[in-house]
Amino acid sequence: MHALIAFAIGPIGRYVVLGGILIAIIGGTYLKIQSDIRAKDEAARQRAAQTRIIEMEQRNDAFRRLETRDRCLAFRRDSGLPASKCD
Repeated sequence: MHALIAFAIGPIGRYVVLGGILIAIIGGTYLKIQSDIRAKDEAARQRAAQTRIIEMEQRNDAFRRLETRDRCLAFRRDSGLPASKCD
């Protein structure tokens, strides 16, 4: 059966099929790497925001008096993180 398919598509067709498979594998790997990079970047921004929150809470009385959501919004916007997660 495989020999029949290989014969039917010919030598050029085999290279096209192999090329398509390689492109799919490389493309999938690239997308996975980009996804991992984005996740690590967001995690780093969240850690930095958490550090700033702790520092502000220790040093600024006015900030300590803010509602939890307002504190969250202040640092989410500052860090470039989505403010919708404060809800």
